[in-house]
Amino acid sequence: MKSIFRVTGMRCASCQAHVTKAVSAVDGVSQVEVNLLTGIMTAEHEDRAECVQKIEEAVNKLGFKVHALEDNAPIQLPPDESRELLRQFLVSLAFLILLMAVTMGLHPQGGFLRLCHGLVQFCLAGLIIGFNRRYFIDGGRRLIRFAPDMNSLIALGSGASMVYSCIMLIELLAGWITGNQTMIDGAFRNLYFETAGMILVLITFGKYLEAKAKHRTTDAIAKLINLVPKTATIQKNGKEAEIPVSAILPNDVVVIKPGMTIPADGTVIEGSGLVDESAITGESIPASKEAGNKVISGTVNENGSFLFRVEQSGKETTLAKITALVENAANSGAPVARFADKVSAVFVPVVLFIAIAAGVSWHLYGETAAFCVKTAIAVLVISCPCALGLATPVAIMVGSGVGSKYGILFKNGAALEELHKVQTVVLDKTGTVTDGKHHVIRAATFGEKQSREEENRLLGAVSALESHSEHPFAKAFLRYAESFGITGEGMTVTEFEAMPGFGVSGSVDGRKLICGNRRFLERNGIRPDAVEQEIQDMEQDGCSLLFAADMDEKKLLAAFALSDLIKEGTSDAVHALMRMGIDVVLLTGDTRAAAENTAKKLGIKQVFAGAVPEEKVNIIRKISAETKKSAVMIGDGINDAAALACADVGIAIGSGTDIALETADVILIRSDLRDAVTAIKLSHAVIRNIKINLFWAFFYNVLGIPIAAGALYLPFGWQLHPAVGTAAMACSSIFVVTNALRLRKFKGAFY
Repeated sequence: MKSIFRVTGMRCASCQAHVTKAVSAVDGVSQVEVNLLTGIMTAEHEDRAECVQKIEEAVNKLGFKVHALEDNAPIQLPPDESRELLRQFLVSLAFLILLMAVTMGLHPQGGFLRLCHGLVQFCLAGLIIGFNRRYFIDGGRRLIRFAPDMNSLIALGSGASMVYSCIMLIELLAGWITGNQTMIDGAFRNLYFETAGMILVLITFGKYLEAKAKHRTTDAIAKLINLVPKTATIQKNGKEAEIPVSAILPNDVVVIKPGMTIPADGTVIEGSGLVDESAITGESIPASKEAGNKVISGTVNENGSFLFRVEQSGKETTLAKITALVENAANSGAPVARFADKVSAVFVPVVLFIAIAAGVSWHLYGETAAFCVKTAIAVLVISCPCALGLATPVAIMVGSGVGSKYGILFKNGAALEELHKVQTVVLDKTGTVTDGKHHVIRAATFGEKQSREEENRLLGAVSALESHSEHPFAKAFLRYAESFGITGEGMTVTEFEAMPGFGVSGSVDGRKLICGNRRFLERNGIRPDAVEQEIQDMEQDGCSLLFAADMDEKKLLAAFALSDLIKEGTSDAVHALMRMGIDVVLLTGDTRAAAENTAKKLGIKQVFAGAVPEEKVNIIRKISAETKKSAVMIGDGINDAAALACADVGIAIGSGTDIALETADVILIRSDLRDAVTAIKLSHAVIRNIKINLFWAFFYNVLGIPIAAGALYLPFGWQLHPAVGTAAMACSSIFVVTNALRLRKFKGAFY
């Protein structure tokens, strides 16, 4: 089973790595994902209550707080810590300014005055430490549990400065008592209380900027959550009543007026309106709604008033499911981050070793204790692995949010990453490339030339007969007849009979008619030999034919060519994929003629027709094996579900069946293939962003640690001050988050 937990107290990639390692070691746990940005941990484990308890105990032992989230718990955004951090920074900064004024502005000469000066520095630095005690409490706790993190490095860096300065202050006191001026001067020069304070102030300022930027990455989820109104107006027993949205139940009748947000999914039963669905589907043109039309939660009625009956409410609504998918994608990790996670697990211990080694080495080289301490502190504070931990989740979070804006839902970070590797896109035909509905595109009548009135009478008779059928061809013909204003109303149909696989028959106002395929004609003794060439001309475009015949006279009356039309935008999408160097394949269960006709219109060279679900799976696997490249399957039906599941990435059309949506990795809400192009381009942008983030995070540490350890001291005489290292560390994290936020400027392929 899968359980979701909220973990608080994680500050860096090392925290994330320690939690992942500890939970992975719990007996019965098979998979763990921890998101540093949102504080969400997902664990796959055996269906046992004690497993959850053991997971919580493992995390608590590390010093983090954790609690399991209920399946029906409302979606929560990670808390915004920026206000508290700003207050902490401003207070600390005030004391630091005083400390720097004392340190740089006053230069007492006497032993007693220098001692007093040192005590004032000690008090001001102590106040700064008091306001930033969280770093010492959390960092110390992690050190005791042998799971050091960013806070541990900060605590050690600032603490070492403070302790060393206190030792110097004691030495200064001893010098004053003994009257040893040399001891007083040496100790006074080596007071670094301002370094201890500055490290904490700069770290807090960096954390504030980071928190502010990180909170902006959750804008997409926040906007989705805020789409839900707090209350709704329902109609009951002829009266209107305002209730909380959480109290809405299926079958409730909701009143919608101009400017109101639709609180649940349902069907309009009365009235009409113009609804803005852009927040959900990305479609900018408002949709007209009237009786029988579906409405979606989170959309806004711009004009008109109507009533709708609720079908899904709460967590079952389209909006709730979209929000959950976006959050799930943001909380899941991408495989590209695994290397960073492995490095983070050992990063802090390695840094501690380097800091100690650098200090000892310089001491053996003959440098002063003050120099060695400053070097060790600089290594500690410049190496905090915040940037490593943020490199992937912030980009995934922003990318998932951008996708939702264009009606593209990624179920996990792995799908978002895998898409950028795709080299083959396999398209289902019916419902994906085409609209899934047959249309009469051509008609022909046979025999003596008929007047318009006689043709209309024939259409009316066929409509009357087909109105009793549920076959898709019958519905297509009825739409065709209605386009001429013709229906079968007023005509009496008797002896109706449907023959599956053939057609329908019956008497219309006493005239015996049959409607069906060629086999049905031949079965009833009617051969269209005289018009065979005309029939073949109608079939050559891959159309299916519906024949109408008079059984009394054994005469063919008419033929109607039906075809499944290509969706608007499909051609643009296919050509865009080809320009990107991606091979496009058509895979369908339809006939070879229909498939090749569709492929020809789109410029697709490779076609697989007449494929059953099992064959679709084998074809997908064969394409992946032969090309040795990632294959994407795009489909919408039950017969596509297995192929969607076995493809490297399965993309489901939003109007498809539930099973197709469940097995796919990506969902296109608008059912527009052009959004698949946008999804692939977004994947490229996100992965490029992650790689840039990881490069700079690693490059920063590879460059910064040697400099902090004193690599430039011997050739240039330059030693990195701990405060500079602190500022550099903060800047690296801010850079990573800010770089990820650039993804919000991403533009869709056809927008």
